[in-house]
Order: sequence, then structure tokens, then C-alpha cells
Amino acid sequence: MRAHYYHIKEHILRGSKMRATPPPDYPTIKIYADLSAVTLRKRKAFHKITATLRTHGIKYKWGFPTKLLVAKDGGITTLANPDDGAKQLQVWNLQVTQTVSTAKPAGKLTAEWNKAAKKH
Repeated sequence: MRAHYYHIKEHILRGSKMRATPPPDYPTIKIYADLSAVTLRKRKAFHKITATLRTHGIKYKWGFPTKLLVAKDGGITTLANPDDGAKQLQVWNLQVTQTVSTAKPAGKLTAEWNKAAKKH
């Protein structure tokens, strides 16, 4: 299912997290956020940052659209790109095994909706 309106999609996702178990009629229902290929590529560029955070037990979550929100020392730090992440890891004295660099550009956005062909 693809929700047409953002607020409806968010309502469904939020509700799915609150329910402990699915209804008996739907024991295997799974709900996932619908992320574009561009967003997934941008998030993948943060892989070394997120791996380092997980290794050190530091909690984080994704902001919109591709910002990383890191909870450390009682505050939230926003990382807008992998280079910001690499700099912040140095501030926190956390070592990354390899140099963190920005992945190739995310590419051109494609339309989510296409015009229907005219009927003859």
C-alpha cells in the first residue's frame, strides 16, 4: 500500500509501533516506511558513521530527509552529511576503521507519479 498523503502514512507507521501484537486475523502483517532510492543511497553514505555509533553503543535515529540524529551525553547532535559525521566522531574521540567519505552523488530524482495516457 502506498499512502497518498504524508500525514496518513505517518499515522499508520506511528500506530503500528504502538501495537504490541498484530490482530488475530493478520498474524504476519509487516509495515515498512516507503523510502525512495535516492534517500536510501544518501543513508548508505552514512554506513561507516552508523557502524561506529553501534559499536560504541550510541543511539541514533534518522531525521528528515537524510539527517542523522545522535543521542550522546544527554543531548542530540544532528549530522547533515557523512563529512559532518566524521568530524563529530573525532570530537568524541571515536575511531573509524576507514576514512569516511561522501558516496557518489545521489542522482537525479525520478517522478513518483506519471501522467496517464490519453484515451482515444
